[in-house]
Amino acid sequence: MLENVDKLKTRIDQEEWLILQVSLHIDQLMKKHNVDRVELAKRLGTNTDYVVKLLDGSNMTLRQIADVMSALDSSLVIDTEDIGFTTTIKSIEKKGNNNG
Repeated sequence: MLENVDKLKTRIDQEEWLILQVSLHIDQLMKKHNVDRVELAKRLGTNTDYVVKLLDGSNMTLRQIADVMSALDSSLVIDTEDIGFTTTIKSIEKKGNNNG
């Protein structure tokens, strides 16, 4: 029983770590391209309230992450290891980017 609790805690810790890393990366990318939440909302075709909720990272889906990365003319690459919390997150900017 205790082993299952430890596995669950590790999984939750890893999920939270990944959410934090993706959120921080998106924030850095937005700064790099001088894109604020209002501009990102325009690029996503939605409203600022949606973007604020989305970027808090608490419930961002892979599809939503892909939409945000596309709006920032980038693709997300996530490299993980089997054990521990080592996660490398980087973006690949699309060729012909004229937004930044």
